[in-house]
Amino acid sequence: MPALFIDQNILKNNIEITKELAKDSQIIGVVKENGYGLGLCEYARLLVENGINILAVTDIDEAVALRKSGIHCDILMLTPLYQRAELECALANYIILCIASCEGGELAESIARELNTYARAHICIDTGFGRYGFPDNRLQDIIYTIHHMQHICVTGIYSHFYASACRKSQYTLEQFNRFTNLCDKLEEASIFTGFRHIAATCALLKYPETRLDAVRIGSAFLGRLPFPDQWGYKPAGMLEAAISDIHTLPAGHNIGYGHTYITRKKTTVAIVPAGYSHGLDVRRANPCPGIAHLPRHILHLLKNALFPEKLYGFHNRQAFPVLGRVGMNSVAVDITGANLSVGDVIRFPVNPIFVDSNIPRRYKL
Repeated sequence: MPALFIDQNILKNNIEITKELAKDSQIIGVVKENGYGLGLCEYARLLVENGINILAVTDIDEAVALRKSGIHCDILMLTPLYQRAELECALANYIILCIASCEGGELAESIARELNTYARAHICIDTGFGRYGFPDNRLQDIIYTIHHMQHICVTGIYSHFYASACRKSQYTLEQFNRFTNLCDKLEEASIFTGFRHIAATCALLKYPETRLDAVRIGSAFLGRLPFPDQWGYKPAGMLEAAISDIHTLPAGHNIGYGHTYITRKKTTVAIVPAGYSHGLDVRRANPCPGIAHLPRHILHLLKNALFPEKLYGFHNRQAFPVLGRVGMNSVAVDITGANLSVGDVIRFPVNPIFVDSNIPRRYKL
């Protein structure tokens, strides 16, 4: 069975780079969606062991799983909870709540009062992302909510950029100004909001002025950036599987579905039981972003069609090209001239988030 190989030294290197860039800003390690595919609890434990003292999730089940695994550091919910059972669970496990509306604040306060307990929370502000949060122009609603939460102590306030990976900076800077202006108004009204955070990975790297008191980091730890790397990050996570068969094909022989690859010469092929059902060569969809960006979108599609990115498998330091299309659960690799045998392990670069959670995660030094 394939497994996701995770090099701890690469992860530690990425963490240290991030610490240097964050400077005095606290780092919140985002471990949502099974730790971005690296395995929730083991990945979170590695972050904590390397000095990341606040974790963030988007699902209460993730938070509970972390607690059950013995992780005792601060855990922040990045999404609001509106179900009583979920809020009770968060309170019982000392999870920092996300308060994103007057209703959310009233519900959390009511349940905490009934249970005669106290909790911490961060206030979520919508500065343009459009998913969660108090609209940044609803100052009085925010003040009212904070004043009326006697059992919920506000220890932070945050927002989220929606275009920090884009070339144009105007949207990011506009959001940043809206957020800091709101924070200033709350301070003028003598409202304590704790530490402020709005920057995630892309903003940390492109807009260092947005770091504020804390930064939320996810993809940087994985070494997966949406723009060229100039900081020294390395991708973490390789899909590995053992060769299941080796055979030789003559020139002119088809390989795989779709008649997309024909051998040009006698070729030794290794069959590896790893495919797109395991996350191999799976990528995010890239729908057309609208008429204004249509020309750039068409150029991008043409570039990918004319110069497709080649996929390679690796054994030790040797690279072997993948031949034909990746199948659901197998792929063909050209090992002509190499001294490989059935059972030898081939590794493929993958985005861990697309590797099924049932695939084992193996952390190695």
